[in-house]
Amino acid sequence: FQLAVADASWRILQTHRLTRTQFERCFLLRDVSWLIMQACGSAHHWARWLNGWGIEVRLLPAQYIRAYVKRNKPCKACTASAACGWARAPAGMSTT
Repeated sequence: FQLAVADASWRILQTHRLTRTQFERCFLLRDVSWLIMQACGSAHHWARWLNGWGIEVRLLPAQYIRAYVKRNKPCKACTASAACGWARAPAGMSTT
């Protein structure tokens, strides 16, 4: 998993590459109110798991995130940063 941690204005503060166990532990140890994830095969499982811990999850289709990828060839780190770019955009947060 690739994780990008952002502040209230969606500037990226940290990025992390995590294993499944580290990903679970990360959200149990942090005070997270909500999360943006690219919708993929396992994203719905993780969204339900995180909702159980009181974290609101917004799943985005790949085409929403693809518009904010800065390089032509997407990578996990680029996708995590692009999700923050989507949230930073004025129209981003109003999209359902």
